[in-house]
Amino acid sequence: MVPAEESVYRAICPACRRPCSVCYCGEIHPIPTQTKVILLQHPRERDMPIGTARMASLCLPNSELHVGLHWEHSSTFQKLLNDPERPAALLYPGEGSIDLADAPPEGPITLIVVDGTWSQTKKLVKENPSLAKLPRYAFRPDAPSDYRIRREPQETFVSTIEALVYVLGALEGGRERFEPILRPFRAMVDAQIAARAARVASGATDGRMRLKKRPVAPKYPSTFVDETIVCVTAELNAWPFDAPERQVANYRDEVVHWAAARFSPTGQLLGTWSRAVAPEGALAPRTLELLRLPADALEVGVARTALYAEFSAWLGEDACACWGTTTAGHLASLAPGRAHLDLREIGRAATRSKAGTLADFAQRVCLRPASRIGERDEIEAEYAPEALQAGVPGRAAVRLGELARVVARFRQAARAERPKDA
Repeated sequence: MVPAEESVYRAICPACRRPCSVCYCGEIHPIPTQTKVILLQHPRERDMPIGTARMASLCLPNSELHVGLHWEHSSTFQKLLNDPERPAALLYPGEGSIDLADAPPEGPITLIVVDGTWSQTKKLVKENPSLAKLPRYAFRPDAPSDYRIRREPQETFVSTIEALVYVLGALEGGRERFEPILRPFRAMVDAQIAARAARVASGATDGRMRLKKRPVAPKYPSTFVDETIVCVTAELNAWPFDAPERQVANYRDEVVHWAAARFSPTGQLLGTWSRAVAPEGALAPRTLELLRLPADALEVGVARTALYAEFSAWLGEDACACWGTTTAGHLASLAPGRAHLDLREIGRAATRSKAGTLADFAQRVCLRPASRIGERDEIEAEYAPEALQAGVPGRAAVRLGELARVVARFRQAARAERPKDA
């Protein structure tokens, strides 16, 4: 949320990351603590100009601020949680939490504080089982929050920096000692309110906080909206990386089966294309088994040079879609200069998560809600391997079916995000 009176063109303080005109660094007076404070900030909270986690980290020398959502595989984080000299504890209210006023932990501890909205902090704890297992502490504030520029869900909720005043006071014997860390907080609040009042007095604004409207880049290429798309898969003869033959004979992965299926903008299967390719090196022991091809399938395979010419002629001007860099790299050779859609990269960017394998992604992302089960059955039948087996043998038919389901879901998303007046 960005106040209407702030300009993105103002000089920014590198320490507090506030515009220099409302910088609060002059009010910061660092206070040493026995407690080590680890602030875990949700990524979406990082860019909030009126957040207090960074302010707290500047006020507490024995603290660290980390931004992210997943911490389970961080060796640094796990080391902090398992420090025998400073047992870790989580500051988070809810079921099972211990009131600090009744039973504060003994000795110095590592205090983990999650920062963000309540839904964001809930997700942070849920996504990191190591956090959920920690002893959980909470407190009861004796006064409403002074966060007058940001509305809290309830009167008993306070900002991160206000919470630390309560908690450190309970842990280290005296809240008054930590009151000075609220000086920059109050200075920020006062400066924000004064700037807003000045804008209201000049008639430039009514003083309300507004979201800056920024154009949102589409997540899905416009190709998905109304173009015919050819799904392509490359099946490889791939020796295991630890196989001696790979090292001694210098065997490399090579395409031995190339398959494609053309789908209309409505999802109708328009045709398939499949060619076995004569291998240039020796076959790995399980290649035919994994590709689900008969023993003699590759004996009649076309030469690689013929494959390029035949596929390019069949492809025409239609857009290509594939999964990952392997097929994409071979596409660059088969259809030089032709742009292609890497569904894995598009899916990774759209979901902001790892895409995984094609089969996993198709299962996780492409299944429709149960309320539309009839439509799902229809689409599954259209893209099932059986519908492709007539023209595409082996495992490639399964891969093409999975690619087609992903394309169908991306088409839906692309059409949904297209402006209504387009």
